[in-house]
Amino acid sequence: MLLTVVIVTKNPGSDIFATLASVLPLDDESVEILIKDNSDDTSIEEINGSFQFTNFRYVHSPDDGIYDAMNQAINLANGEYIYFLNAGDTYIDCDLLNILKNDQTEADFFYGNIVNLYPFARQISYSKYINKYTVYLRRVCHQAIVVKKDLFDQLGLFDTNLSVNADYLFILRLFDQFKGKSIQKLICIYKGGGFSYDYELTSKEIAYLRKELRKFFNPIELKLLSVGKILFSWMVSIKNFNKPT
Repeated sequence: MLLTVVIVTKNPGSDIFATLASVLPLDDESVEILIKDNSDDTSIEEINGSFQFTNFRYVHSPDDGIYDAMNQAINLANGEYIYFLNAGDTYIDCDLLNILKNDQTEADFFYGNIVNLYPFARQISYSKYINKYTVYLRRVCHQAIVVKKDLFDQLGLFDTNLSVNADYLFILRLFDQFKGKSIQKLICIYKGGGFSYDYELTSKEIAYLRKELRKFFNPIELKLLSVGKILFSWMVSIKNFNKPT
């Protein structure tokens, strides 16, 4: 199995239909569509009757939040690569299967550009040259990345001590330690506006995140990056000042 597309859900409503419809171009004998669900109503299991994916798996199990659910899905996945989407996100056909099958660069992961719909629609294009410093200043969302499954064996699973930043830490490790390749195409429309936008970090989580960041950056780097992040956010705010919210 070349690729597992993981969709982690909990009471997704009609959003799941849009996401599944978008991944129909990936339907192939070498691809499995895996829904890891913790919904109150398990009728979502029957949804493939509308789509008839070649390889479709539905798993309903309890979890302790999105990162625990994603970790469970990693352990269930059969693909050489894993691509995570949330219900409501839309995959954009970028010839991903051919890229994964024919790449000769020995990349450990691939990443594309996204459209972020929240709080207003805009395209986010990521540079071909990204390292841990640029990831700190401008986060790369996990919907933009297709990663080899065995990297989770080397880097560890998503850190469930964090409610909203575990993918951020994983992606920092990814760009710091492994070889990524930009596909230089749009890969996803990211719905956004979910749990992570409303959640307020606890003081314990803030302290934990700072401790983890000190594993990547020394104190001087963190101070400089903090100033850089403020300036970057200010520039983005000015650029988007007249856009609707």
